[in-house]
Amino acid sequence: MGILSSEYEGERSFVTLYGFTEILPGRITTDKIVSSEGDSFFDMLNNKFKLGDKDSGIDWNDTEANQLTLSGVINALGAVLGGFGIDNEQLRSLKENEGKPHILLDGIKGTASFGSEKSQFNVTEDGRVEARMLHLIDVNGNRTDAGLAAASLTLKHPNTEERVNIHNGNSLYIESGVYNPTKRIILTIALDKPTLNIYNDNSGGEIAVIFKGLPTSPGENPKPGNLWRDGEFVKIVP
Repeated sequence: MGILSSEYEGERSFVTLYGFTEILPGRITTDKIVSSEGDSFFDMLNNKFKLGDKDSGIDWNDTEANQLTLSGVINALGAVLGGFGIDNEQLRSLKENEGKPHILLDGIKGTASFGSEKSQFNVTEDGRVEARMLHLIDVNGNRTDAGLAAASLTLKHPNTEERVNIHNGNSLYIESGVYNPTKRIILTIALDKPTLNIYNDNSGGEIAVIFKGLPTSPGENPKPGNLWRDGEFVKIVP
């Protein structure tokens, strides 16, 4: 037994008549409460509900079993979700270090910050990318010897011991070579002073130094330290 409604916009509804509803001064006992258009309902008998329409809303145990589903635009002000605070287009972790959240995404300024007590990675408002104690990961997910620190940059070949170090300590210089217990060949170029060092600290072995594009004369106004080629010889302006 049930009720069949009249046709409305090409559709009819049919509702079975069973169960009961009890209305008391401070309480209503029933199985289901449904809106007139049928999009929103509270189904206490089957432990589910839905508020909204066909395009957006919130429901429990309706779209997906035993899951809360939100659809449409969510406006969260001062909300906390899974250990993250959401407010004013910002997403920040509740976990902090020295008063700063470990993770902060700012949708207004377009900035991002990820960090802990030992490492930090930032994208600033003016477009700069900053990192502290950054190590590179190879294709297999393993941490490599290559890394980036505040005073140096290290790039390492994935299959050999060859690497390039760019240091910015007391003197800015580039160092390239091969490191292992039996072989060490280093090329060092200091950028803040006219210095070029090439050496092999192992006994024996040969090192070939190739200069390309050297002038064949010292020029009209030679500067001390300039290189030029005289036949098979490389000379330095004193």
